[in-house]
Amino acid sequence: MTLVIYAGKYGTTKRYAQWIAQQTDGDLYPVQRVTAKLLLRYDTVVYGGAVYNGVIQGLRFVKKHLAALKERRLILYTVGLTMPGDEASFQAMLSRNLTPEELEGIRTFHFLGAIRFKGLNTREKLMMWLLKSAVSKKHARSPVEADLLECYNGELDYANEAYVKDLVAELWKGE
Repeated sequence: MTLVIYAGKYGTTKRYAQWIAQQTDGDLYPVQRVTAKLLLRYDTVVYGGAVYNGVIQGLRFVKKHLAALKERRLILYTVGLTMPGDEASFQAMLSRNLTPEELEGIRTFHFLGAIRFKGLNTREKLMMWLLKSAVSKKHARSPVEADLLECYNGELDYANEAYVKDLVAELWKGE
């Protein structure tokens, strides 16, 4: 049985969690509703955390229950504006959040997220302004960076159900 857990602020991580749960017949819970007792009922746990300013949301839960989670098959996915395939940036972000020992045995995935500038709090708006300032000075920009500049103060939504294909295949492979 598969448990799909998610942590995020604006709904994109939840959308990915819903797609994964639907495609795997998994049970879906926000991290705030998951207890140690609930974890014991599952042999596979998929944890999704949104990335804000390089920090994976809800990792306190994962670290608190890491021993129990490591007794199960654990898959971690993150959602943010790092381009899929930018393995160096993804690995750097993972290493800022988890030690090599904590990451050991965990299969990881990253999915492109969304941003709605109007929904950001003051701190997040400041961070996005700093990012915009840095990106605007670059001569070579990734597609996400170019889109970020083009739609600044608007919306970007890269969420796509097709992104979960490899994660779902990984889950079915272990069944």
